[in-house]
Amino acid sequence: MKDKIKSINLVLLIQVVAVLMIETIRRNNKYFLYSEGKVTFSTMLMLLLAVVLLVRKNEQIFNNSKYRLIPMSETRLYFGNLVTSCLTYLYVVFGEFIIFNIAFYMVTDGQRYAFTVANLTDTRLLAYRLKLVLIVSLGVVLVLTISTMFHFLTNMLSNFIVWKNLKIMMTMFYSVILVITFLTFYQTIRFVSRLSLEQYGGMSDSFIKIILIYLIPIIILTVVNIYSLNRWSETIR
Repeated sequence: MKDKIKSINLVLLIQVVAVLMIETIRRNNKYFLYSEGKVTFSTMLMLLLAVVLLVRKNEQIFNNSKYRLIPMSETRLYFGNLVTSCLTYLYVVFGEFIIFNIAFYMVTDGQRYAFTVANLTDTRLLAYRLKLVLIVSLGVVLVLTISTMFHFLTNMLSNFIVWKNLKIMMTMFYSVILVITFLTFYQTIRFVSRLSLEQYGGMSDSFIKIILIYLIPIIILTVVNIYSLNRWSETIR
């Protein structure tokens, strides 16, 4: 996990630089409007980039002989990798949350924060926030499980390809992952928007449906990935 955090710190650094640039331009250009929106957009972009970088780090572990020497089963390796990736993403989200709140205070000339203690502890919105965290977390897990499936699929297909170009294969792999990440991210935002509207309309079963939309493919892909990991690891030993 420490290894993943080191690599993902780049996202937080880029976000800090982006905020400083937005604030500098805002103070020197009176026509530079909607700074709050620009800060929000940069934060969303960095969270998306964090998923892509985590996917890269997540898949590298399966190819790293250092982790192969650890006396553990393939199943434990798989879940350990998945859990540490999710915890690392929570670390990024927490870091982005702090930077976003400070940035909001800066671009509004100290008038307000994006989140205050009052609106963070409002019991009326507590259930909604927990649902939001759960949906976003499942979205990240879904991207990681899909990327792992493509990783094993790419490795298996490479055994049948006579002509190989590693750079082309990696470019194709990460292009597919980028598209999947963007689509999952977009769909997650739609689900979150739907929940934000429904919290004012009484009880709804949409939340359960949304959870199942994520959970069912995650379970299926996890079974497929563990089977592939065992089969693939036995092949390379």
